[in-house]
Parts: sequence; C-alpha cells; structure tokens
Amino acid sequence: MTMTPPPVDRPRLEPFAGIRQAQAKPAPGSGYVEYPHAELPSFRLRVHASGRRQWVLRMRLEELRPDGSYRTKDLRKAFADVPKDDRSPGPGALSFADAMAYVLAERKKLEMAKAQGTGKQRWTLGDAWKRRIGGISQLRAATRVKDEKDWRNYLSKFEGELLDTLDVTRVERFAAQMLDGSFKQGMKPLAPDTVRGPLTLLGTLYNLAHENDAAGDRPKDWNPAEIVKKKLPTKVQRRGAVPLSRLRDVWLAADTVCTSWARDQLRLYVLTGLRHGLMAEVRFDEIDFAEGVILIPPARPGTKRRARDIKAGATPLKLPLSRMALSIFRSRQEAAKNKSGPVWYLTGGLGGRGNNTASKHSDPRSNWKNLAAWCDVPQFLRHDLRRTFATIGVAKVKDLMGISLLMLHSSDTLAQAVGIPGVTVDYMQTEEAQDRMRVCAEGVATTIKDLLAGAAQLDDNYPLPAELAELFDDADE
Repeated sequence: MTMTPPPVDRPRLEPFAGIRQAQAKPAPGSGYVEYPHAELPSFRLRVHASGRRQWVLRMRLEELRPDGSYRTKDLRKAFADVPKDDRSPGPGALSFADAMAYVLAERKKLEMAKAQGTGKQRWTLGDAWKRRIGGISQLRAATRVKDEKDWRNYLSKFEGELLDTLDVTRVERFAAQMLDGSFKQGMKPLAPDTVRGPLTLLGTLYNLAHENDAAGDRPKDWNPAEIVKKKLPTKVQRRGAVPLSRLRDVWLAADTVCTSWARDQLRLYVLTGLRHGLMAEVRFDEIDFAEGVILIPPARPGTKRRARDIKAGATPLKLPLSRMALSIFRSRQEAAKNKSGPVWYLTGGLGGRGNNTASKHSDPRSNWKNLAAWCDVPQFLRHDLRRTFATIGVAKVKDLMGISLLMLHSSDTLAQAVGIPGVTVDYMQTEEAQDRMRVCAEGVATTIKDLLAGAAQLDDNYPLPAELAELFDDADE
C-alpha cells in the first residue's frame, strides 16, 4: 500500500504504468483529472479532488444521428474504483490487472466487429431507415411518400431487429403474412404487386447497410428481400393493346368518341412514346416550337433519373418532336388562355371555373374504354400506346437505338437494349443523337400519315425485339 499524495492545483498528467503509480498520482485542487496509461490509450486513471480514484475506459465511437449521418462520440466510462490494496480490492473496486483486462476485452469487441465487416456497429432496421430518411430530401416526392407509407405500415414492426438476423426464412414469412392478410389484425390480403413495395424498401435498407459495412459478417451480395421478391407470384401481364391493323380505325374514331384532350393524348402517346409521368405534366413553355423539341426537367418523374444524381442547374433533356406531334401541341396552345401553362388544361363550362391554370386533365382511361368498345378492340392503357410507338419505330424506321433514346430509357437499359456498354445519358444531348432521334420521330409520324391516307398497312405480327420487349414492365412506366 502507498500513502495518498497531497492535492496539487494543476498536476502534470504524466502516464502511469502500474498500481503503485496509480495510487501515487496527485489529486487536483478541485474537480478531477485523468491520467493516461503508458501503453494503452483507452485505459485511464481518474483522480478526484476528494481523493477518490477510478479506472476509466475511453474510446471513440461513431454514433448514428436521427438524420442518418454520423458523429464521433467520445466514450468515457468509469467502471470501477482503484483499490487501496491491489491484492484485496473490495466491493466496487478492481485490481490493476483485472481493470486492464476489462479494457482490453472492450477493445477486442470493437476490433472483432470491424473484422467481421460491421464497421463500428451492426445496424438494426431502424438504423438503416434513419440513414434512408437522412437522404430522403434527395428523393422524388412520390418515392418519399411511398417509402414512408411502407415503413409506417409494414417495416416499422422490425425497427429494433438487427438486419443481419432478418434472413430469407424470416423475410419469406413476412411476405407470406402480407399475402394472406395475417401480418396484423384487420388487414386484408395484399396482391403480389403491392407486397413488392415493402420488399423493395427492405432491399434498399439491406443495401444501405452493406454500403456502410454495417451488415455484420454477411457477404456484400446478401439481400434476402431481393431473393423473396423473385419468389412472389408472377405479375399480371398487360393484355390490352391496340391491334396495329386497327390503329387507323381507333385513330379516326377518337374524333367522335373521345373528348378533344383524350383524343390528343392518345395520338401524342403513339407519336412520342412518352411515359405517363412526362405526358401528364408537360407545359407549353417546355415546348420549343421553333426548334421542334420538348425540354424536360431532368428530375421530373418519368425521366427515370435519380434525383440524387442530378446536379443543381442541370440542363433539360431535349427530345425532338415530329411535325405531326408539334401541330397537336400547337393547336392546343392556340385555344389555351395560358400560353405557357399546362397542355392538358381544363376548359370548364358556363358557371365553371374556366381557368386552365387551376387544374388539368390527367386520366383518359374512361374515354379510351369507350373508344375500345366502339371499335371492338381490346381495352388499352397509356403504356400500351408506348409499346405501339416502339413497335412502329423498330419495324418501320429500323433504328433500335434511336427509338430507345426517344423513350428515355436509362443508360443501363439503353446499353442493354443496343448492346453498347459505353452509351450514357449525356449522349442524347449530342448533335448526332438529336439527329438520330429526329429521324425516328419523323419516321413514326410518316408511317401514321401513310396509314391514315390508306397508303400503308400495319401487320399485327410485327415482333418487338426481345431486348426491347423485356423492358416493358411496370418499372418502365
């Protein structure tokens, strides 16, 4: 045993190497001071002005904030008293050797976690969700709303579960409970396409954990949600389509059966191949009638560009329009009160709003249902007309790449379709690509004009190339 040294106002914080030095370190005049161990930085000795001495563990950890970012946290934990007799520590105290063993064990836990690929911790599902919503401002509004709904209604139940324990068996059980309605009381069975939503978000959370080395010792390609999604019942395939041999009849009958805006939408879908998200939101001030192009904001739903990948001030995507398509847009602008506003403005009636800036038409399906019945053809949707554009373009213009560019397929999808890995989104802005797209747009319009004049016929058996046909799924819409 050693005598307790008298207090010193500002003691020098020289390292200690053993129990005798720990017992001999002077106390401060007030508060406490911490002395470092000579060889183990995480091991500290805390000496209070009162003379009390404690063993302290000090480590730096990274803590996940609610917004998904990290902050460095300085952990200081006084875990035992320093004994006056190292051979008989007494209650609440630890010998020098046991105290050092405790610190080494805590350090080993952290090092083992790193070695297993967990970064500095194993994420729970809640941790991954915090990271997801931390970057949610970069997501499109529709994606944000859908993710928050899927989290609130389904995935939040597993908030405290470690991601690396949510294996395929557990995710399969989760999917089965959503399909049969047993996931929670009062819940109705969900359709397979609805179940894909929560599973897609769950898959994203697994990927976030992998990106941050927080999925335990699981391999980087381990994603049970994606495995279970592939086992879900097959999606209901789209059956509706306008038979190409009847396209002329449908086109002409639209003048009589449809309202003018639903007729114009039908024709523009066939002439442009645009996705619904782009067609429904188009404005007159986004159409350059002189150059014959439509200027599309790159972050608009339907471009299939990730909002987080789009730089501030990015230039609009420029898509050439055929003269036939331009004439439809121009005729609608001539009748519009707001020459820069939405193309699908409401006209109203006597006593109605009559203000085309207040709202707009968006869903022509009831019109088209009547049109399909009138012409005795299968019911068709907007996406089916996008397929019609692609089929005519490939069959008559014979330029798969030009058609894919006009349809705004992603760079990966485009490379897959045309077999050229180097194709990027930026390529479509080049003069070469613009010329190529314009030829395709005019080629489709010329085919339609010849069809209407009786100078051409379209065969229902035109095949859509396999590499393009497989791109037409719900995700493409």
